[in-house]
Parts: sequence; structure tokens; C-alpha cells
Amino acid sequence: MQNLQAVLEGQLGLDLTGWTLTSASGVSADGTTIVGQGVNPLGDTEAFIAFIPAACPADITGDGTVNVTDLLLLLGAWGDCQP
Repeated sequence: MQNLQAVLEGQLGLDLTGWTLTSASGVSADGTTIVGQGVNPLGDTEAFIAFIPAACPADITGDGTVNVTDLLLLLGAWGDCQP
């Protein structure tokens, strides 16, 4: 299990300065929307909703960009498949 706030800040680049996410109470069936509670920069408890972008299947490296590196990885794996 991962810390949601760390994922939102570290992997998605969101600025949550002053926020403390305290709980997640719901996740959509496709995993792209998360709702919960947190403490805002003023110290008040507040609901939050986070929209997580869907992954791009062509971004093989997972760096957020489809580029020549992804193409080279695809071409390097091209060929006969072993059963």
C-alpha cells in the first residue's frame, strides 16, 4: 500500500503544500477518481476529490511521454513469441 499524498505529489506533481490527507473513503471502479477527507492549510477538515489521469498504454517507460525510447523498447521486443 502506498501513501496517497506521496503519490499525488511525487508521481503526479500536485502541489499539496499545507494539506494533510487523512483518509480516502471512495475510489471509482476504474481507479481514476478518489474521494476522502483532509486538513487544509487553514487547519480545517475538508473533503477532497482527486482525479488520476488514465495511463497511456503507448508510454512503455511510464515517464508521461510517448517518444523514441518507447518505440525502441517496442521494436526491441518485436519478434516470435514463445508459448
